[in-house]
Amino acid sequence: RKCAFMKEVCRQTGIAVDIVEERIESSATHDRVGSVDIVSARALASLSQLIELSSPYRHSNSICLFMKGQAVAVEVKEAAQHWSFQCELVSSITDTSARIAVVKRIEAKVEG
Repeated sequence: RKCAFMKEVCRQTGIAVDIVEERIESSATHDRVGSVDIVSARALASLSQLIELSSPYRHSNSICLFMKGQAVAVEVKEAAQHWSFQCELVSSITDTSARIAVVKRIEAKVEG
């Protein structure tokens, strides 16, 4: 359903994108896709897990757009324990309690 929604958005807006209907954690998906400029996800996992799942697809200038709910501040704090990143929370126009986490400059923290 998420891919069908994205395809419809692309059709209506006239933008050209490659929508991959595969599991993000699959090595076959990574082999097919490689590094990308933008990673997006909605209702998939916690912010920390999304950062981990997106790591094979990101390069140094990639931007992650993660649609999050009311607990996003808690998720940002949790993710900051394992990752260094910049995060801007943008209000959703479809749900006043939701936020879009715009995450950039992600690096794993060295544990020691």
